[in-house]
Amino acid sequence: MNQRWNVLALGGLSLAALALQTTADPNTVRPVVVWAARLALLLFVTGFVLLGQGAGTLARKIACRAAALALGLHLLALLRMVQITGKAPQVATVPGALTVLGGAAAAAIVLAGWPYGDRRWYRWAVYWSWGYFLFTYFLLARHSAEATRVLAVPLSYLPSVVLLLLALGWRVYADIKAVARRRPSEPLQM
Repeated sequence: MNQRWNVLALGGLSLAALALQTTADPNTVRPVVVWAARLALLLFVTGFVLLGQGAGTLARKIACRAAALALGLHLLALLRMVQITGKAPQVATVPGALTVLGGAAAAAIVLAGWPYGDRRWYRWAVYWSWGYFLFTYFLLARHSAEATRVLAVPLSYLPSVVLLLLALGWRVYADIKAVARRRPSEPLQM
């Protein structure tokens, strides 16, 4: 039963990769990049909040897997965009390299939610991805703009920043409660 979902997800991503390879127009790929990222963010926030809850393992597993699937589509679309435009991520500068490496680590953590979303270590690892999402929306400039994304396009990015901050508040509160509830000799439960 479990393998069926794995096969369906990999099959879906394979079909998406094939579909993306059929276009050479960046204006066709760009909406996939943008909307897959937005969907991944919403699913990630849902999984992030649910990871702080003691119950709801099925909902948590679904949210973590759906976020991994949406982020996988986002990454495939980004790779196709790089192929089409020939513009690789900027890693020549220290901030550029940190942004790319931090994003790769955040993506790896979200993708790890598919097989490891129910592991104890994953509960804490997702804080990195949360921080990276906030960094990209709040502090990172948009493409060639001078202003940060939230200042350059507030109607697009401010709701994401508010959502991330609300999720963080909820999650920190839940984690503090969970740590306070447990006995010193027992591990923190998922």
